[in-house]
Amino acid sequence: MMRYTYSLLFLLIIGLVACDRAEFDDLADAEYQYVGVVSQVAPTSTPEGSGTGSTVQVPLLYDLSGSGDIDITFTVTGTAELGTDFNVVNAKSVSGNTFVITLPGDTVAESIVLETVPNFDESTTGNLTFTAEITETPEGVFPGVPLKASFMMEIIDDDCPFVAADYDGTASVTEVEATFGGGAYTTTLTRVSGNTYEVTDYAATVFGTGFSMQFTVDDSDPTNIVINVPTQTFDAFGDTWEISDIDGDLVNTCGTELTVSTNVFDQNGGFGLNMDVYATYTLQ
Repeated sequence: MMRYTYSLLFLLIIGLVACDRAEFDDLADAEYQYVGVVSQVAPTSTPEGSGTGSTVQVPLLYDLSGSGDIDITFTVTGTAELGTDFNVVNAKSVSGNTFVITLPGDTVAESIVLETVPNFDESTTGNLTFTAEITETPEGVFPGVPLKASFMMEIIDDDCPFVAADYDGTASVTEVEATFGGGAYTTTLTRVSGNTYEVTDYAATVFGTGFSMQFTVDDSDPTNIVINVPTQTFDAFGDTWEISDIDGDLVNTCGTELTVSTNVFDQNGGFGLNMDVYATYTLQ
């Protein structure tokens, strides 16, 4: 929970700075108790997940004026069903399409922790959406004003079968690396054979130029599709660089998108670099 709180506070700071100042001046001047969703930083979608569900947090901000802990009730409507398609991890209680969250009276921020339920139907059921609205608060606690009294979430369907041919062609790439940052560009994924692919612009945002890298998609278990990156090398800048596999891969079969996670380092140690590169390819 401590990790959730720190993450939430960081998100709230960003949101408060970026939002319309007048709205949050109202918060500072408020002389009443309130609770609401910080919609400016609340996520609006999450993948369904494969093997395990995905987790997402929806931030709440409130002022209870020292009245102690309170319970608030949310009612869920939409195509995604509470308890079937998603769960509320930190709910005090769940009944039908409603759930109750307890807000500690000694702080001003909490988060609703949602976890999706993977449905292994291996077919395109389509994305599901739901709205959760505050429908019950203790007397004197106003829902929403001047924030929002509800939030919407879309659960992205990722149960489509893996079709190898769909990942052969032009793709937009977003690369992330902790030291050098990252960037976006366009590349080509070439299906070499079977479920093996090659990209010629690997780590282009890190090195300023790209290199050849191959990986294989293992879809033998449709509920847990895995990307394997065999150890391979390339020569650049007078050194030999080694690419290897690390955790963090993700395949979204319905969205024709995959994230390949790799480690790359200079074997001779001339540059002293050891980097984790995360590249997300979205087929166009």
